[in-house]
Amino acid sequence: MKKVFLTLALAAFAFAANAQFVVSGSLGFNHQGIKNTNDGKEYWTATPNKTTGFNINLKGGYQINEDLQAGLLIGFNSTKSVNEQDLGATGSVNNTTTIKSHDFRFGVYGRYTCLHFNKISLFAEGQLAIAMGGGKTEVEAANTPTVTTDAPKTFDLGLNIIPGISYNLTDNLTADLYLNFISLGFNMNKTTTKVAGATPGTEVDDVVTTTDFGFNATSSQNSITALWNNVSIGVTYRF
Repeated sequence: MKKVFLTLALAAFAFAANAQFVVSGSLGFNHQGIKNTNDGKEYWTATPNKTTGFNINLKGGYQINEDLQAGLLIGFNSTKSVNEQDLGATGSVNNTTTIKSHDFRFGVYGRYTCLHFNKISLFAEGQLAIAMGGGKTEVEAANTPTVTTDAPKTFDLGLNIIPGISYNLTDNLTADLYLNFISLGFNMNKTTTKVAGATPGTEVDDVVTTTDFGFNATSSQNSITALWNNVSIGVTYRF
């Protein structure tokens, strides 16, 4: 038994001595605004006229050899959509609906670099992750208190293979471009909403499950597990 533990310890030490610790991350931000005018005068419709999104993804692991990397990943995604309306045709905003959603993601990843061209490399990265999210909806109407309701709860499971291109900025720092629009994967999304039950005064869960498989598979537009960005940019640092 002692020989077994000694062998395992030596193997772990050899692995740590040859592997490099790596950290990487990416940030995403987008904002969309819509303005409607008629005869030079602004008007408002049921279409959201302000949408803002933010996401951050962090990874840490080991560069096992020149081509193979593996580790853990975490992420956070947040979106906010604002819909301003003129319900009474008064020429001004008198009803505002704000929808806020977020989700947290964690999982594992592995990357294999298949081709090297001087400072440029081509790689494929597999990610297995889950994401859990929620949010709320706020309705502000003129001369009435703000009404807040909870958004449906979401759960995502995703297995995706994403190709990418990396460029060596220095011996330790690499810039990564993920080509999400040609990813291959499987994603499952569960959305749970509280609805009135058969017995007065009770609530039950209404669950909608969506699954996708194929190229650029997406199960939820607001989930980090879903690859809703066409491309994303990140950096990797090797210690």
